Amino acid sequence: MKFQNPLLAVFALLISLGFWVYVSIKNENPDVPSKPGEWKIEVDLSGLPPDFIKPSIAPTVYLIAKGKKEEIDRLTDSVNKDRSQIEVRPDLSKPQIGNKKYPLQVQVPTGFDVTWDLPKDVLIPLDRQKTREIPVEVVASGLPPEGYLSDRQVTEPRMVSVSGPSLKIDAIEHARVALDLSELKPSQTSTASVQRPVELLESGNVPSSAQATPSQVVVYATLFPKPTVARMLINPVFVGTPAFGYRVVNVLVEPNQAIMRGPSESLARQASVDTKQILISGLKETKQFVTSVQLPDGLKEVRPRSVRVTVVIATVNAEPRATPTNVPAPNPTGTPPPQ
Repeated sequence: MKFQNPLLAVFALLISLGFWVYVSIKNENPDVPSKPGEWKIEVDLSGLPPDFIKPSIAPTVYLIAKGKKEEIDRLTDSVNKDRSQIEVRPDLSKPQIGNKKYPLQVQVPTGFDVTWDLPKDVLIPLDRQKTREIPVEVVASGLPPEGYLSDRQVTEPRMVSVSGPSLKIDAIEHARVALDLSELKPSQTSTASVQRPVELLESGNVPSSAQATPSQVVVYATLFPKPTVARMLINPVFVGTPAFGYRVVNVLVEPNQAIMRGPSESLARQASVDTKQILISGLKETKQFVTSVQLPDGLKEVRPRSVRVTVVIATVNAEPRATPTNVPAPNPTGTPPPQ
């Protein structure tokens, strides 16, 4: 739309500017009455105990004065000159967490022929400051570098601290760090370390807006060469001797081989694997024992963990009875056994 009269255009611009200034002042100062005799007042929360958190948006109430126009105008002029005549304080002697109503103590100007419409209470959302210690979980993904395994990951520190409104802090269920095992770097020690940010999660793995202290932790992960496999003969270990006049004529171990797992250098030093000691003192007849297989130092696993050992006993003058043992030679160290 074009104005043919320049003076009319200027007049319209001044009116628009004046309205904008009025709205801006009114928005910045909620105490400016929206209409004569009506004030929107922020509730005074100065009486709140220090461990409680004030709401981000201050609660407000409306105070309404009714009377003749002359009295309302006079009241408005008086309040504009001395704002302290109006005061709204809630009774915060027993504050509670959550949205609760609190009775109001309202102070209004006196000496005016008006009646007041005043609120009796106000809804105030309150929360309390809280601090928690939360253990940090490591969520590992990916594969370690070629030829390595990682079976344990821990953080330093093990716990992080979170502070803030109790409702927000109580909603946190997990503190975790993500670790991609492929990023680990082998070193001279069996532990690799990386620094990672801490993520706080609420129910359903929803990210929390709270902040952890510290915000990052160091993740330590074990990193060791993949164990190799070898098959070895099981060597029964005996303690004592049979009864006088008796002797051991044969021994049968079932199964007679064990599958060993561990670093190749440890397997290379191992020719066989021993059983736990078997006591044969005073034996006069053939007997079966179930005993465990010892795990040699430096190895990770032995299978089976137990075997059955049959000790064949005969008199010294008796002819020995042949008992087939059929013990196959072990596989070369580091060669996986046939499945």
